[in-house]
Amino acid sequence: MKLSVGSWILIILLLAGVGTGIYFLWPKVNFAQAFDNINDVNEIVLKVDVKDKSVFDYADELQQMCLDNELFGRASKLNILNNIIDIQNNSQKQVFGALLVIDKSSGKYGELTNKQNKAVDECKIAFKDFQSYIKGAYAEFLSIENPTSTYVFEYADPFISKYQFLVLKLAEFYEITAEIVLTSTQESMEHNTLTKTANKEITLAAKRLLNYEQNVSEFLTFSNTLKQKAEVCYGDYYYSKYFTEQNKQTFLENLKTELTAIAPQQA
Repeated sequence: MKLSVGSWILIILLLAGVGTGIYFLWPKVNFAQAFDNINDVNEIVLKVDVKDKSVFDYADELQQMCLDNELFGRASKLNILNNIIDIQNNSQKQVFGALLVIDKSSGKYGELTNKQNKAVDECKIAFKDFQSYIKGAYAEFLSIENPTSTYVFEYADPFISKYQFLVLKLAEFYEITAEIVLTSTQESMEHNTLTKTANKEITLAAKRLLNYEQNVSEFLTFSNTLKQKAEVCYGDYYYSKYFTEQNKQTFLENLKTELTAIAPQQA
């Protein structure tokens, strides 16, 4: 049975309508989202209050107060967290350029970016809680002239707890971001297999350290060593060295082994 011209036109219009509906209703991948998320987290890191201090400025200030009052364990914990923040800042600088050249054929980008979106939200919640403590109870503490060690002790513990929770949420964000860079960005001289792998392994090592509570002195040593190693891995020399290395796979495996030793696994 032959279809009339009108029937063919109707079929074509129906197919066009279905196609248009699929186009507008099918979820689209935003290939700028991962980069935008880095900017959102960067605003958290740099945000200041009315006294032009960031939460990290307060952490430095409290660390010195703990040292002055011989609360060395708490000073060490703040030093550790500050070291991990420095590592995270280096990671952020390293991935900025990589996230500008997303590999649109990656099958993992969409799923990972959804996880990254959630991690950003959790960072914002942790930051808001920490900032509320600083602007509330902690601000009252800072109004005390020459506080005794008892006062420093009392207010340092909740400060450290909220600070550590924020740093942990940032660690989760940077871990997911490192995975996006490793699996879903194009290769370049600066953003090659080595630098991407190094960034991923460093973010994992930093996250492991946040759960390392066996010995504060040992914990501090690990964080200092990891910070020094990270500064090397994020330097220009490191990515250029990769191109002169003959056995690249061995080089990568040695890096992973070294970072595991610096930040050991802990149950």
